[in-house]
Amino acid sequence: MADVARAHGGDGGNRPPRKDLRKVPSRCDSSIPKVTRGRGCNKKLMDKFEKNGNKPLDLQVAFVGKHGKFVGENQSSFIRFISTSIWNEFPMYYQGWDSVPPTYKYQLWDELYHYFDLASHTIEKDHWIKVEAIINRECHRAYTERKSELKTHFDFIDGRDNTKLAKLCPPSDFNEDRWIELIDKLFSDKKYLNRCEANKRNRQKHHYVSCHGSQSYTQKRWMQTKNKEETSYIEGFEDTRKKDGEWVNEAARLDFE
Repeated sequence: MADVARAHGGDGGNRPPRKDLRKVPSRCDSSIPKVTRGRGCNKKLMDKFEKNGNKPLDLQVAFVGKHGKFVGENQSSFIRFISTSIWNEFPMYYQGWDSVPPTYKYQLWDELYHYFDLASHTIEKDHWIKVEAIINRECHRAYTERKSELKTHFDFIDGRDNTKLAKLCPPSDFNEDRWIELIDKLFSDKKYLNRCEANKRNRQKHHYVSCHGSQSYTQKRWMQTKNKEETSYIEGFEDTRKKDGEWVNEAARLDFE
């Protein structure tokens, strides 16, 4: 059973101090950068926020043992906001989330506090430590996934063999200057590229992947409980190993049987 913690009153507790996000520098002061659209803001979130009187939206946390996940009506908006913010605003040339400068993270935390009721989770210190860890895990996941998307695009245009041409072909929704910066600082690093290849080989050892999409298993269980639906681990396995009604591969079907 998941232990669900709801938001409760508070004044912000050990909220990170407000910081300003430094601007990402242009690669050439004398040139006019190509205008590219970033990923749009979460319109659904903005509508919810406005309907809530421009007050932070409620967040619930479900704990299973030492680990936890955000659940509830605003869970998907919270996760999507983190992902979109990282794509649009964060430098992607760092090895991982832990290496990203605090300046960027402070800005994201400030925005999360603005739209979501994180302050109410800071009353109890032990509870807040767990919640803070969940947020950092979500940021780490989003940063890794967004960088992986960019690396997939880089590979698709054969960027490793021709970085000069690759710089002219950024993803349609990613800023050109940031794309060039990413290639110069990370995708031109042979050690990084070799490690990516090793990770790719390791992922290929997985028998199959899950098809549950952006909704976590915990959120799915929360929705089932809310709707008073009967839950089954066996049915859950089937639901998340089929795509368009077909098994993702033969190994998944055999394991299910």
